[in-house]
Amino acid sequence: MGITIPKQLQNDKFRFIKIRSDTRKLPLEKEWQSKNNYKYNDPKFIEYLKDAKGYGVLCGCDHLAVIDADTKEVENAVTNGLPKTFVIETGSGGYHYYIIPDLDNKIVLQIGEKKNRKHYGEVQSTGNQVIGSGSLHPSGNKYKIKINADIATITKEKLHGVLADFIEDKTAAWGDGSETPISAIAGEISGLKRYGKELQGSHPIHGSTGGMNFTINTEKNLWHCFRCNTGGDALTLVAVMEKIITCSEAKNGLQKGKFVKTIKIAKEKYGIEPKNKDKR
Repeated sequence: MGITIPKQLQNDKFRFIKIRSDTRKLPLEKEWQSKNNYKYNDPKFIEYLKDAKGYGVLCGCDHLAVIDADTKEVENAVTNGLPKTFVIETGSGGYHYYIIPDLDNKIVLQIGEKKNRKHYGEVQSTGNQVIGSGSLHPSGNKYKIKINADIATITKEKLHGVLADFIEDKTAAWGDGSETPISAIAGEISGLKRYGKELQGSHPIHGSTGGMNFTINTEKNLWHCFRCNTGGDALTLVAVMEKIITCSEAKNGLQKGKFVKTIKIAKEKYGIEPKNKDKR
């Protein structure tokens, strides 16, 4: 009878690829990312599906991305933090969450130093592919629909916010930590919700389209803005909130004059006394 493409993926802008029957995961044809891919209703692809053991879904087309959740931690974060969406149970027992987040690149979900690094999964985007529903896994199990819902459209900020616990910050834009407790500042910001170690919500100054572009990690004692790709400690957050510096300037820290002004406001308005490490 062959494989049928799910209705959620029957989009003229989406593309699909042929998969090698021996590995059941690797692309069959070269240049599959740019040339050898097919629409769901392409006669050549329909003919291929009649006897195929599997096919791939090309990510990045019309902003399509797939969260490849390898652990329960990621599954729980996605289920609790993102809207209902189209989900495939993989042949190995994991889950593929289909989303449209306007993502630029693949995100690897891993935390820790090289020797102790733990891998949680990936968010597959432009230039990557995932195995589609109805395909046969090397284990003999089939990829099958788990949640038969429409593909959810979310913001990039929302995605980063929900998966913040599993994303290493390659740009070090969180800034340097301080000993002044950032939790004292977090209490002054309305609308933040707890997701694991993170408090997430809309940026207190420039706001957010999706309501999830700002996060505070109370364990690291740091904050981060996904829109500006910047961040810092408790004192830089006070400086941003009091408009002593802009959000994008926070990654550069506080210069002497602005630092003194921020210290004064932190004590008078927020009732926090900077610790010794913060004094200059």
